[in-house]
Amino acid sequence: MTLHKKQDKGRIDVEDLGNSFTSYLIRYSAWIYLFVIVAVVFGSVYLYNFVGGRKEHQHNLIQESEIESLEKKVELQDERLEDLERQINQLQGQ
Repeated sequence: MTLHKKQDKGRIDVEDLGNSFTSYLIRYSAWIYLFVIVAVVFGSVYLYNFVGGRKEHQHNLIQESEIESLEKKVELQDERLEDLERQINQLQGQ
């Protein structure tokens, strides 16, 4: 019987644990609500920036492709100008 009582001292009573947890929740409920609100706000901001960042990235890709096409057009115009300058020089030489 003595052995049985020693084992009971080491065990945690689930009912006592539930009661202490409930009293903890009641005592610190404002802090818990504040923590939940802060977590939701930060999560929303993170999610918004993550989704918004993807759109900006796609927009940057579109801008980069437009810049590349404009650079190609500028190169073609430079080649045309060089050709016209050569033709003018040939005509002046005749």
